[in-house]
Amino acid sequence: MRDVLIHNYIGVDTEEVWNVASMRIPELVLALRKYLLRPVLPE
Repeated sequence: MRDVLIHNYIGVDTEEVWNVASMRIPELVLALRKYLLRPVLPE
């Protein structure tokens, strides 16, 4: 999908982009929380 968005943006089905984004964003948030909520170790 990224290639289509980058190289063929005029022909992008915005409804499909929204569907994919809305379904995958919650999954991304859960994955990021693992990294954002872990303690920071001193360097």
